Amino acid sequence: MQESDSAAHEDVRQFLSLEAEVDDDESEDEHEEEDDDDFIQDEPLIADRRRSHQLLLHETARVHGDAEWDALLERARRRAGASTGNSDDHDAPQIEIPLDPLVGEARLWKVKVKPGREETLAFLLMEKIVRSGSLGSTVKSIIGRVSQPGWIVVEAAKSSDVQEVCQGISDVFWQYIQVIEPNDAPSCLKEAISYTPLRPSWLRLTKHPYRGDIAYVEDFDVWGVKVLVVPRINLQPRTTTQHGKRKRTQAASPALRPKTRLSRPQPALFDVDKVRQVWGSKAVEKRNQTFVFRRNEYRDGYLCLKTEDFYPEAAIPTPDELRFFEHYIPDDFLRSTLEIMGARRLLLGQPVKVADGQAQGAVGIVESIVGDEAIVHISTDDVKLSLPLNALRKYIRIGDEVIVDAGPHAGMTGWVISVIEDTILVHDHKTMREAVVSSHAVSFYDPAFITRKSGPKKSPLEEELQTRQLKDDPLRRFIGKHVRIIGNNRWKDYKGFIKSTEVNEYLLVEIAATMRKERIHVSNLALLDDDKMTSLSSSSRMDPSNSTDASNHQRSEISPSLEIPPSSLPLARMPYTPVQSGSGTPSISVLSPAWDPSSRTPNSDPKCNFAYNPWMESPLLAGKRIRVQFRDTKAVLRDPGWKHGDHEGKLGIWTGIEGSSAKVSLGIQAPMLVPEKYVRPVRPSIKGQNVVIIGGEGTMITDTEYYIVTFGITECVARKRHGKPDPKDRTILATNALAVVL
Repeated sequence: MQESDSAAHEDVRQFLSLEAEVDDDESEDEHEEEDDDDFIQDEPLIADRRRSHQLLLHETARVHGDAEWDALLERARRRAGASTGNSDDHDAPQIEIPLDPLVGEARLWKVKVKPGREETLAFLLMEKIVRSGSLGSTVKSIIGRVSQPGWIVVEAAKSSDVQEVCQGISDVFWQYIQVIEPNDAPSCLKEAISYTPLRPSWLRLTKHPYRGDIAYVEDFDVWGVKVLVVPRINLQPRTTTQHGKRKRTQAASPALRPKTRLSRPQPALFDVDKVRQVWGSKAVEKRNQTFVFRRNEYRDGYLCLKTEDFYPEAAIPTPDELRFFEHYIPDDFLRSTLEIMGARRLLLGQPVKVADGQAQGAVGIVESIVGDEAIVHISTDDVKLSLPLNALRKYIRIGDEVIVDAGPHAGMTGWVISVIEDTILVHDHKTMREAVVSSHAVSFYDPAFITRKSGPKKSPLEEELQTRQLKDDPLRRFIGKHVRIIGNNRWKDYKGFIKSTEVNEYLLVEIAATMRKERIHVSNLALLDDDKMTSLSSSSRMDPSNSTDASNHQRSEISPSLEIPPSSLPLARMPYTPVQSGSGTPSISVLSPAWDPSSRTPNSDPKCNFAYNPWMESPLLAGKRIRVQFRDTKAVLRDPGWKHGDHEGKLGIWTGIEGSSAKVSLGIQAPMLVPEKYVRPVRPSIKGQNVVIIGGEGTMITDTEYYIVTFGITECVARKRHGKPDPKDRTILATNALAVVL
């Protein structure tokens, strides 16, 4: 009996003391008296997974308290460092462990499990492997993450090994095993993007038929997010046959079958009467305050969903989508949503107020917008801040000219005469009446660039060039139209409106669901009110005005005689070249043709009122930041244009000149060099803007900056921007001689 006991103790020591250095002189009795903690500290053989797992399980069972856990982690780090360090034993065999789990015979397998128990089941399966001992050589590792609900990843050689490990464990569906291809392995091992929705907030769903639809978040837990969605129910009357049986029709070939366009139903609030009329009276069941239709629950007209299929980012509804929820969501959340929607419509040069963050309450001017960030110039501290658009609000003051975007007074333009929190009083331009509107439903009114109405009559050449420029792009007439995207592309069936035209018959469309701009070909667009879904490319070719414009354009190009009339530009204040008369009298001088505006010498750019910009070369304006706009950059006649017209209409900041080119900054990008003739100064359009005199209309260039007190089309009343304001210090300046300065 003693021999058997000693043999058992010897097996235990051999099992646990993996790399202990035992003195040959010590007796067997001394080994039996050693405490269990001594062989727990012994280190296992390198790459011996079975013994390492058994030792780890034995150690974790003895740990109680934070101090013991820290000691266990420290011993694990020492073992890891010792196993990777240089060994003095050169006789021991070197075992190479592949770093890549896909190298060798082992592969990755996905096993379906109950959602929410991924990490727990991974530990249970590893404990089963350690206790059994026989599965350690077949199953290498198990990965379970909460961020990948419903699946765990097992590293094994064969699917039969995975089934053997998973059998007998509850909540593990070993019948559903899928192999992971090597190309898909990194995506399965990568940590997924985690996003926790707020309550309340907005999301966009990703699963058909509600892909891209807005959803109102009511609650969120580990099982998913509880949302309210505007349902999409097919309310078309169903076709019935006699005796309730289907008629069997002869199968036709795919080429002869009529092509039917499958589209999802339009969003509409749940109407019990309409649904029962189409689907029958027994199709809808009432349960307390909710209705159940086709195993879906509806409350207050909305579909109640518990889902995990949503984009991991906060969404912003469109005005059309918000109308479905405005009578249900809380007033505070509705107000904040309207404020964020208004911030998304901010433009360059508009005054804003910071509503969140360290700069809360500061007022500034938007200088550039890149993505979801805006560069705001805080005039009080003379600093520039990069702020998210959601933290900005329109800063509306008394005297601002606004236009109403939504509500019963949509389209009305007028001046703000009163501001009380979120409510403003607007004086209508046309009716001379006052209307009370919300500040979230208005935008700053920015009229188009107004040229001088009075003056000499335009010559035939100027009228021809202006008409040709307007008719150069046949797609310009679609700007502002509401369209639907058709054809086979990722944006099919999405709605939006056209912002501008692009080259190669592309249009810039702002998608209503995402509020982002996308380049869509004209053949993939159709008007929203067109039931036949006719492509805009077909309608543009069928437009009879296009052929007329083309013929006129061609006829004007081949016209052999087009007289160049005298220039109608006023005489600028610039040095001229004196030329002596034929009599040789030096006192009588005239202007040479090179400098005479009334001569017949053609201008370099006859359609441009600012072909030569003397203010750019003036040292008085050095260091000024003047707002400019790119104009006439598209190729017309012999003018090759600039950058293929890609920057046409964009606004920038003029910072100086280099040679014969202007240095213009667009947003946070590096300044670019632009030919002077394509750069136009931005004229003031509303009161409150800061301006500088750049010359023209008999005025001289000055470096004094002014503040517009009263705006007029021809003249503005202004005061000096810097210094102590004096009510009596008012100056009348010509509008065409001013430029907006930052």
